[in-house]
Formats: sequence, C-alpha cells, structure tokens
Amino acid sequence: MTVFLIIQFVFSVCVASFGLVIWFKNSIIPGVTVNSIAVGGLTPDRAVNLLQKSSNWPNADSILILTDPDGKSWNIKCKDIPKEKIAAWFCEILLNVKIFDIVKILKETNLDNILPSLIPQYSKMNDAIHNVVDILYKSGKENLTFDEIGYYLDGKEKNEVAQRKYGENHSKFASLLDLTSISAPNNVNHITLSVLGNAYRELPNEKRESIVARLAFRITIIQHIFVNALGKKIIISDYMHGLSEQTRKRRKPNVSDLINFIKKHSSAEMKGIYDQIKEKR
Repeated sequence: MTVFLIIQFVFSVCVASFGLVIWFKNSIIPGVTVNSIAVGGLTPDRAVNLLQKSSNWPNADSILILTDPDGKSWNIKCKDIPKEKIAAWFCEILLNVKIFDIVKILKETNLDNILPSLIPQYSKMNDAIHNVVDILYKSGKENLTFDEIGYYLDGKEKNEVAQRKYGENHSKFASLLDLTSISAPNNVNHITLSVLGNAYRELPNEKRESIVARLAFRITIIQHIFVNALGKKIIISDYMHGLSEQTRKRRKPNVSDLINFIKKHSSAEMKGIYDQIKEKR
C-alpha cells in the first residue's frame, strides 16, 4: 500500500480553538520528517478552506511537498487532499506528541479567559468520548438532538427532561474535544460528528483515549491549571470562575476526573506538575 509521507508541511488545524498553538519539529511519525507544523485555532473544515484561499502562503496551490516510500517527491495542492485523510493523519500526529511538550508550549502562549460555559460537566466520561461518537455514526443520520443522544446513552428509565440534560452534557463535552459539532437551526440543537470525530471513530479505544488526553488541552480551564502548576501549587476550585457554589461543587469532580485521565497518559516528567495540583487547601 502506498503511503504518503509528509516531509514539509505547515498546516493549521484544530486542537485548540482557545489559543493553543503547537509547533512540532523533527521526526514525529516513523519515516516522516515534519519540518514545521502549526496546530491550533481552526476546525479541519475551516483550516482546509482557509489554506485553499489564503493569500499568506507563497503559493497557495503548492503547499505540500510529499514523498512516497521510494523517495519520489512532488508538490500537491492542499485542496486535493481529502479532509478525511488530513484528519486521520492529524490523529497520528497527536498520538506521538508528549503531553509535557504541550504544557511547555502553552506556557509561552497567551491563554484565553476561563468561561463557565466551557467547563465540562458529565456523568460518565466513556459516554462522551466513546458512546456519543459511536451513536452518531451508527444512527445513520446526519445529526441527532440532545434528546436522542440522551435516550440512546441512558436508556428509557429517565424522564425526557433528564434524558435531554444527559445528552446535552455529554454532547457538549465531546464538542469541547472537537469530536462533535453542535448547531441550532430553528432553535433545536443538532449534534454532528466532526471531521476529526470521524477519523477518531475508526481508532481502537486505547488510541482514542490517548488522543482525548491531548485534545483536553483545548479546554481553557485545563490549560490554566497545568500552565500554572509548572511553577506553583494550585487549587482546582480557584480556576472555576463565574460559577455558583452549587455548580462549582457539581463540576469540580469532572475537572479532577479529567486531570486524572490526562495523568494516566502522561510521562514521568509530568510528576512535578501533578504534585502541584491540589483538590483543596
């Protein structure tokens, strides 16, 4: 099977709509040398469209220099690369990036403010990172509503209001990770698999979870907690701005759970950071 190996590629794609810009250098994928990759700010759809139209490139029609395993290389237009292929390639890139490197780069980045609406709330992480994605794909529909997601996730036992809230919380968390997108035509929320979500869906659970540990750094509260823990002790609740006391109590366990999830996928060099993150004073 012919495999395209990217040896020079400057590309903006979505890991952090909230200000995260990551530069990967040198060899990341075995057999692939990536001289410069910018990751941040855009969904895959918007990034591809931007690259097709951008006047910032010396030659917007000849962005990529590709080579096959035999060493033959040629230029190819970005618009000729299917979005699905770019998203699948992007998943492979993420799997080879150390979390510690993401934190170090975030430290040099101007972080966005933490907004209450962007602090995740969920009951079961697996429902957000696995089941929402699988349900959207297996439904065969272009999109589903919060009610439908809640019904399929939580069964028939709960009432409609509880089902809707359950579907909303887990769909929104999946959206914060850019695995889904949410729109509201006619004031009805529709959840759709993102381009990235489709590529992610094809991976085994172990790789999915490793990617989620990295996509979590799209979430502003996670960015702030980890960056500040590089140099001092931090208290998680101090970063839950704009929430009532009751809402803070409900969401704090989710933030702690997400931090512990990231920890499982971190290298030993992250130990000093986790030692600085505290539940309470």
